[in-house]
Amino acid sequence: MTWLQRRNRDHFPQGYFRTVGKRGQALVEFALILPVLVLILMGVFDFGRAFFAYNAISNGAREGARYGVIHPAARDGDGLPPYDPDTIEEQAVAQTIILDMDEIDVQVVPDSPFDRGEPITVTVTYDFYAITPLISQIIGNPLTLRSSATMIIEQPPGP
Repeated sequence: MTWLQRRNRDHFPQGYFRTVGKRGQALVEFALILPVLVLILMGVFDFGRAFFAYNAISNGAREGARYGVIHPAARDGDGLPPYDPDTIEEQAVAQTIILDMDEIDVQVVPDSPFDRGEPITVTVTYDFYAITPLISQIIGNPLTLRSSATMIIEQPPGP
């Protein structure tokens, strides 16, 4: 053993050179797995956003249908507004205020006044755009979320 090898062996703690190599290996493994971890994390965020958007449009459809069954036709003297599909749409959109208003479409069926016992259906459609490029290629951009609510008219039409 040469003098330089003996000096290095005595100067560094036992097994020092073996741990240096393992630390480098861990760094390489981390660098290889990091993109996969980031993709999974972004996928979780996109899924959460999509779930939130679906919950918002579901609430919007339910609130719009509820407004339609309580206010089915024009009324005189009771202070309630007359039946108006735009008013039902406004009630549905009011529940989805956090979402992008340009991507929301509300449809009310039927679009004319009706009688007690008839159904009203409010359908809310929303185009969801994923942020993560790979996720958006898998699910397609935009992903169309749709929710509808059907309720029966409770109030009799006004006089």
